[in-house]
Amino acid sequence: MRRGTFLMLTLAAAYAPALAHANGRFPRAQQIVVDPADENHLALRATFGVTISRDGGKSWSWLCEEAMGFSGAWDPPIAFGNDGSLLIGLTDGIVSTRDACVMQRAMKGELVSDLSRAPDGDLIATSTASDPGKLWRRGKEGRSTLLGKGIAGIYLDTVDAAPSKPSRVYATGVQIGEPAQAHLFVSDDGGATLKELTPVLPTRGRLFLAAVDPRDPMHLFVRQLGETGSDLLVSGDGGHSFAVALHMDGAMYGFAMDAVGNDLWVGSADESQGIWASHNGGVTFAQAAKVIVYCLARRGAALYVCSEPFRPGGYAVGVSRDDGVTVAPLATFADVTGPVLCDGGDGARCQGDAWTKMRATLLTASTKKASALDAINGTDSSTLIAHDDEPTKPSRCLCETRPSRPDRSLVSIVLLAVALLVSRRAPWIKR
Repeated sequence: MRRGTFLMLTLAAAYAPALAHANGRFPRAQQIVVDPADENHLALRATFGVTISRDGGKSWSWLCEEAMGFSGAWDPPIAFGNDGSLLIGLTDGIVSTRDACVMQRAMKGELVSDLSRAPDGDLIATSTASDPGKLWRRGKEGRSTLLGKGIAGIYLDTVDAAPSKPSRVYATGVQIGEPAQAHLFVSDDGGATLKELTPVLPTRGRLFLAAVDPRDPMHLFVRQLGETGSDLLVSGDGGHSFAVALHMDGAMYGFAMDAVGNDLWVGSADESQGIWASHNGGVTFAQAAKVIVYCLARRGAALYVCSEPFRPGGYAVGVSRDDGVTVAPLATFADVTGPVLCDGGDGARCQGDAWTKMRATLLTASTKKASALDAINGTDSSTLIAHDDEPTKPSRCLCETRPSRPDRSLVSIVLLAVALLVSRRAPWIKR
């Protein structure tokens, strides 16, 4: 992909035309997580809320933003916690729910930038402009405890603990006001104290933790987004040094690792690059399916892929059962059958008029998306996109796009927006 094309995709992802939906963005799948206790229980974060499947992705129910306690263009990190709850990070605390009806709220006033399931308690990163970037640990009883004093002036992007040594914690972030300068931190006391590492990196750009090897706490993978593309970096000495395991000209929108750390997958929104797979712990990679990738997640034999239904035969979520060689469609947004059925609680707010408006948005977004792409590409895509008049027809809407002739003053904002899109607060997947 040429640099200009990468910037165009950046702009297309960061700026979307207004829709009927309140937050003004095209429906798009961003992050998928699988319940460790039930492989059929999936949660998919999209630009219009969270959808939930209890049957392995065959059907989906909608959990609206209002039920979770936010609205607008916020992409909440999600994860299944150690207590079995679905955790949702907000700009004003954290929400946990077991049934998508009753919401438990905590940590009011804290902006949750990342969530990570850890063996001895879930890790939570919070960041605001006025407070230090802080780490918290959430126990099985649902109480969150602050770890240490935090790091002044740092916005924490990602946090992870080593599965084989939970006291070993890694975090990445940026100094407030300098979003392109990466910072990497490590802790050996469970996150209570963080020490900054200063490895030599191949380029200047934001760092996002991808995974820590389940067997070796010193072996970790990070992704770095720079002006000329993305790099998957690997360290064998606990983050003191890194080597480039894989380079992509565009943004790496997905990463997944199997349960033992031998098989890895990386995905790109550029279909010509698609999925790349490694079966030797990241030593070498080979190209697999050439598909559009917005997120990846691995559970058992299934590799889940967020993709692009805005095309003939497209899909919002696909699944591969041959290690990424082929991807079969699993669901479109037309498979969202309605709101989560609740007799009461916050989840009931998604019923009635809220769902009627959302359904109309899902079924009409494809027409708006076609117009946006025509403006960018100078083509007529109306012959490829059909308006969905009936709920049973597959939706072809997904990714955000904006016709754009960007002012040069917006470039830095755009690059920051893409950095957030490829962070795990957007499509990055937790194990």
